[in-house]
Amino acid sequence: MYCEPVAGYVTAMPTHLASLSLNASTAREVRAEMSRQGISQVELAEALGTAQNSISRRLTGKVPFSLPEIERIAQILQVPVEQLLPASRRAS
Repeated sequence: MYCEPVAGYVTAMPTHLASLSLNASTAREVRAEMSRQGISQVELAEALGTAQNSISRRLTGKVPFSLPEIERIAQILQVPVEQLLPASRRAS
């Protein structure tokens, strides 16, 4: 689906692109927090009780995080869930 820009109007991003953007942005925020805390993919995977390759696919944005995964990661990293969401999606 292509959205032709129209002068004076803001066009919406197609839903599938918005989802890709949200997945990639969330993955970027999780990776950033892991880096700040010095947590590796292996350590996060162990704490979540999942395989490292599963975490890798999520951290690259190839597979979206589920809300329960984000909640659990926030608990593990001891940060609010909102901190793992893209800044553009956080409540003001």
